[in-house]
This record gives sequence, C-alpha cells and structure tokens, in this order.
Amino acid sequence: MRLLHYASRPDALRVPVDRVSVVASHALTEEPYEVDVATVPARIRKSELSARPGWFLHPGWVDLQVNGFNGHDLNRADLDTTTCLQVARELWREGVTGFLATLITAPTAQVRASLRTLAGAMRAPGEASTSLLGIHLEGPWISDRDGARGAHPAEHTVDPDIRLFDALQDAAEGAIRLVTLAPERPGSIAFIRALRARGVQVALGHTLASRDEFRAAVAAGATLSTHLGNGLPATLPRHHNPLLEQLANDGLAATVIFDGHHLSPALTHVTLRSKGIDRLVMVSDSVSVAHLPAGEYETAVGERVRVETSGRVSLGDTGYLAGSGSSLLDCVCFARQSLGLPWPTIARLAGTHPARYVQGRRGTTRSWTLIREREAGAVEVAATVVEGRVVHVNEAVWNEKQRSR
Repeated sequence: MRLLHYASRPDALRVPVDRVSVVASHALTEEPYEVDVATVPARIRKSELSARPGWFLHPGWVDLQVNGFNGHDLNRADLDTTTCLQVARELWREGVTGFLATLITAPTAQVRASLRTLAGAMRAPGEASTSLLGIHLEGPWISDRDGARGAHPAEHTVDPDIRLFDALQDAAEGAIRLVTLAPERPGSIAFIRALRARGVQVALGHTLASRDEFRAAVAAGATLSTHLGNGLPATLPRHHNPLLEQLANDGLAATVIFDGHHLSPALTHVTLRSKGIDRLVMVSDSVSVAHLPAGEYETAVGERVRVETSGRVSLGDTGYLAGSGSSLLDCVCFARQSLGLPWPTIARLAGTHPARYVQGRRGTTRSWTLIREREAGAVEVAATVVEGRVVHVNEAVWNEKQRSR
C-alpha cells in the first residue's frame, strides 16, 4: 500500500481531484457529511445525500500516551526535534490528529533536556508541531516495586517534590499536561493538590496503593487511572488489590490499551461495564518498536525487549509487558472487530474523551479522522485532517473507491 502525505497543497495529490471527496456517516451522530480533502482547508459539511456505506467521519483521534512509534523513540537520551515531529507524521497514517508525548522515568538531567526539546518541537512551524498537544510525564513519582514499576528503572523513581516538578515544567515551557504517579509514595496527596492548582491533570498508575490511598488521591484531585490493569505484578491478592480498587472508584476515569495484550477481552468487557463508556479513554501506549518487525531490540532505558509476531512487546525474558506495539488505529480495530463496539462508542473513546484532557489546545478543533470499514471488518484510515489541513491521504483507498463506482 502506498501512502501519500501532504499539508497545504492539494495539487500534490496524484489521485484525480474528483476521487478525493465522499459522503461519510458522522461516527457520533450518524448524519451524512460531505468530506472533500482536495480543498484548502478541507471542506467538511453536512450533506443532503446518503452516506456511502463503510465510510465514517470521526472527530480527530487523540492519543494521551505515546512513547514513540515505528523506530522513533521519544525517550532516547539524545532526543531531537526531528524525532518529535516525525512521530507526529508517522501517527497521521494511523489517524491520530493529536497526542501527548510521553516521557517515562529516567535521570532528572535527561528528562529536563528532553522536555526542552519537546517544547522546542511544539514551537516549530508546520502541522506536525500542531499535532504535538503537550507532554505526559509518566514518573518518576511511581512505585519502585517490581511488577508495579513495569519497564521503569527503579533507581530513578523518587518521592514527589513540587520543586522538582516546577523545574521540569519550566524546562517544558508549561507543556506538561498530565502526570502519572503512585499515591502511596510519601507526600503524594499534597503533590496532587499542588499539580491541580497549576492546571495539570493527575493520573494514578504504576501503583500498589491501598483503598484509602486511592480515595485520598481522588479527594485531592486525581481523576484518571493510567493504562488500567497494567503496571501491576502478575499475581495480585484475590480481594484487595489496586485493580479492583480503581475499577470500583467512581471518581476515577481510566485509560485503557485496547490491543488484546494489555487486557484480555473478558477483562476489557468487565472494565467497560464497571467504568461505563463515559469514564473510559482509549490509548495506545505505543513505544519505539511499535510496528517494527518481530525480534529483539535494545531500548532507550537500557533494556532489551522482544516484539512478537502478534505485536506484543515484552521485557526480555520476564514476560512483563514493556509498552505497546500497537497504534491507536490498531486499538480501534480490536475494539471494533474483537469487542464489537459500535462506531459512536469508538468515536468517544478515541476522539472526544481524550480531547477533554487537552481541551482548548491547538490541534483539537477542526481535526478529523476519515476511515473506511470494509465488509470483512478491516478498518483503514482514508484521510487525516489537522486544524483544517489535510496531512495524510491514503491513496490506495481513494483509488479503490473510484474503481468501485
């Protein structure tokens, strides 16, 4: 399949102009919309015509947890602007219009330098910087216990310190939007209050907290669980454990990796029923080896990971997951094909719900993901629109549309 990217010049398309318009069904409202990706800006408006079967227009997909993708690592020690922007361009192919660059636990000096680089990338000209909606800081204020810490290096986890956060936020030029922490660490409750006072969203993850610690964190302002059901030991107490406490806490929404590896289909259904659609957000948690061929790879945190043919990414021989080998599109496909979720639900999980956490940021308005679902159930991104600009067109999909007339 040949994929074609362009930003501001529709004449760069090699597909004739009359082939790059379609009437699609709005994924949320099911109303017909005319979508013309050959204009600048893209023309998207309600139509009196019937929608073409299998074509759906989604509010732009937003991924709150991206560590890297397709060989590009946002957690490498020598992170540069080119890498940051290339991740955005790679994700356009997957229908992602905006994302939070996610940094995991690392030496403080490295994190500070990476934050400066990301802040610079967000100021760069062009649509790629518009898709970079901010930063998700996953650590260093997480559990240092094996299992709970996942692939995070234990030696660099620390207790919360608002002075450290302020220094990191200064390096990021205010771009840290979301922090994941473990509420059992000393000082966490005051830290959560201080983050919320600064307008930063707080998520709980990589944690072995008790019921009381979860409740105290929610009362202080935490609103989200990070990749619920993961960042946990392989074996948990039957009745009292962090997963059940988070599922039962109505004050916590949750991000979920819908890839069939991080949660089984059965546990995913339990999570859907326990939390309800309105309190769930789809994320990929993609890492640098996502979409690379099966094999073993050295990661930026100094660990070897194994990519299986299924796309599962595990930490050496431990069996522990080490991030995700999937994109948000892969998660959408799993939700649609394996879980049978309807398009309005998927549009909320991948689009409108994550957008709440970056509300008002550039890249979240006038952004759309146009997809085609084949009769066999395969889902393809036909076009990606960021702030009215068409940034990706899947030429093969449009050519096939023309042939099927």
